[in-house]
Amino acid sequence: MRRFLPLVVLLFLITASLPLTVEGADSTPRGIEVTNITKETFTVTWWTLDCVEGHIIWGDVPTSLGNTSYDERGADHHNHTHRCTASTGYVDWQFYFKIVSNGVIYDNNGEPWAVHTLSPRGSIQNPHQIRGHVYRANGEPASGAIVYMTLTKDGIDSLPVSRLTDESGLFYFDLSEARWTEGSDGWAGGDIINIRIEGGNLGKTPKNGWNSSWEIVCIDPQKGIYEPTDLGNFSLIPGYPLREGWNIIAIPVDMGTVRAGDLAMLIEEDIEGNVTEISRWLPSGWVSWLKAVPTLHNFTLVYGESYFVFVNLTGGANVWYPEGNAFNGPVEVSFKSGWNLISAPYHTNATRNATDILNQVNSQNGEGTATAIANWTEMDCWEMYTTSGTNFLITDDWYTYGTNARGWFLRCTKSGTWTPE
Repeated sequence: MRRFLPLVVLLFLITASLPLTVEGADSTPRGIEVTNITKETFTVTWWTLDCVEGHIIWGDVPTSLGNTSYDERGADHHNHTHRCTASTGYVDWQFYFKIVSNGVIYDNNGEPWAVHTLSPRGSIQNPHQIRGHVYRANGEPASGAIVYMTLTKDGIDSLPVSRLTDESGLFYFDLSEARWTEGSDGWAGGDIINIRIEGGNLGKTPKNGWNSSWEIVCIDPQKGIYEPTDLGNFSLIPGYPLREGWNIIAIPVDMGTVRAGDLAMLIEEDIEGNVTEISRWLPSGWVSWLKAVPTLHNFTLVYGESYFVFVNLTGGANVWYPEGNAFNGPVEVSFKSGWNLISAPYHTNATRNATDILNQVNSQNGEGTATAIANWTEMDCWEMYTTSGTNFLITDDWYTYGTNARGWFLRCTKSGTWTPE
């Protein structure tokens, strides 16, 4: 006699087996890389602005991708970084794949991406393991960052290999993983180690290109001992996702003396688009630097202030990576009577809401000094809090795209200073 599951139970099991999607998330794959190509396997890595599930579908026929490979951390794992490995079982063979991110299928301009597995090695490679640690800009370990490695031999780079950092920020590679499509079949003394790290929402390093500072040196030929083994520590450069139109921006690291025109050029180095206007709020009103008249109102940026930046995007790259030195302590913020466009660039691991900011300013300057605070929303409007309204969150963790690096308007009844606590 056949037995059937009750409909409710069956629907539950079907639903539970499907990856959960995040409504409204930005799940567009960015920085797509094919790494760790061997004779039978290949790995695909990418990152997303929002924390979503991602996997790949693949096969050896571009119109029939019947195989699925999930993130190595689990089929339902949600993250900003993604790493999926396909074990094909076929040597020296052409394969095709698409990315499924947050339930949406992405391809390469209407076609799947292509990858060709390699032929068998000509010789067995000697092992030599290297390692390093990756940290967020605030000094905390960067878990789940994608680390890429290549070796350079006689001016020719090996195919990239990748790893994810563990909970302590640790990564490791074995140099025997390196493969070339031409020239040498393996690593040797004198090769140069290149490292690049993509941390998704945590940032990346270096800002452009690769870190290339380590030459492989044989220190004991008889025992086959090589250096280096420990590449040291890497610090991620956090990113600012920008959108078309107006963006409120603060300067979260010490970049030295920077003018409005300099800021525009720095942003344009990282994005596909241009900056046409940067506006500063003064008690007398707005002052604007215009790209069309670059020498007029080219004001010097002040740490602790915020600015409105108008961005025209022409492509998919919309993240700015501000480079500079972390502040050693809280930055004193000056304010005038009336509205002030301010920020708190020093990272303190604190989570504040609007009430906390008002209370801190009043505690340091006298009750009634700060009377209102306003936050610029994604709807291109202000939400204001006095003693009522939305007591919105002001996170101090700008390293995960927090709002403190974007700044807010603070209304005060007199001039003074505020040191964020």
